[in-house]
Amino acid sequence: MASTPVRYHLGQFPPQTLDWPRLIPLIGPANVGLARYDGLLSGKGRRPGIFAFIELLNIAEGKKIL
Repeated sequence: MASTPVRYHLGQFPPQTLDWPRLIPLIGPANVGLARYDGLLSGKGRRPGIFAFIELLNIAEGKKIL
């Protein structure tokens, strides 16, 4: 299931209702993705937060990561 991000604007967040039937199937895959990322960070030594920060900067700049 492909999805696109929703861009919320001032005064429109949080949404009044959530489309739970659409969201529930995404919870498991999101959890798996976060667990993999956590494992990747834990293998980066004593300061994984620095690695995560650099990765987030790359994402924000549209650079391919990993």
